[in-house]
Amino acid sequence: MPGASEETRRVKILNANWAPDEAGGDGRFEILIVTEDDQRYTMPASPTSMTALVALATADTVMAWDCGA
Repeated sequence: MPGASEETRRVKILNANWAPDEAGGDGRFEILIVTEDDQRYTMPASPTSMTALVALATADTVMAWDCGA
C-alpha cells in the first residue's frame, strides 16, 4: 500500500463495544482491532470516530492498521 509503513497490517476483525453513560451522555466506546497476523489492539473511540469507523466498515473497503504508529 503506497505510503504505508513496514508495520502496516490488514485488519481481519474490527469489533466495537459500547457502555452507557450513567449521566445520560453518549457513553463510552472501545474498539478492538485484530490484524491478519492475529495481533490485538484495543483503544477508546469517540462517538464521532465511531461514526467514521462504521462508514468504513460497511463500505467495500480494505482496512489497514499501522502497528508501529
